[in-house]
Amino acid sequence: MARRKRNGKKAATKVGKALRERKRGVLRAVRAKKKATRKKVALAIGLAQVRRAGGKLPRRARAKKRVAKRRVRAALRGRARAAR
Repeated sequence: MARRKRNGKKAATKVGKALRERKRGVLRAVRAKKKATRKKVALAIGLAQVRRAGGKLPRRARAKKRVAKRRVRAALRGRARAAR
């Protein structure tokens, strides 16, 4: 039985381009405009570009419930401190 292809061609080309740019030292983060020097960061930037362009990718991994609850509690604490 053949396995389903997870990512489209656009994903492979954009991510590959981001990794090559990182090697040359010209890849920059979209919002921060900082140079990306790590491979994982370059991969994340490439995947973000694919998602923005509407390429075929699997959904993003979701945070675990415990982590999500911790973030909510931290946000509420921050709002309570700001109101004082």
